[in-house]
Amino acid sequence: MGLAARVELDGKRIDTLSADRIVRHKLALVPERRRIFKDLSVTENLYFGAYLQKDKLVIEAELKNVYDRLPRLGERRHQHARTLSSIC
Repeated sequence: MGLAARVELDGKRIDTLSADRIVRHKLALVPERRRIFKDLSVTENLYFGAYLQKDKLVIEAELKNVYDRLPRLGERRHQHARTLSSIC
């Protein structure tokens, strides 16, 4: 007999939501084998993750937050994503 999984965010169940509704909560699954756009820069890849966000000021603030939390990634923001595995 298998165990039933239950996933909650802020006390609300989200494991029953569709993928697009989960993304609206700013959640995403990052598989172990990353699916990135290798020929795009780090910043361009992150912009793809913000496709539902329409406010450019919010996007810029979120990018700044990412780079503040991951300064090494920020140093390489203009680098092609395909080159990251050798340095990260």
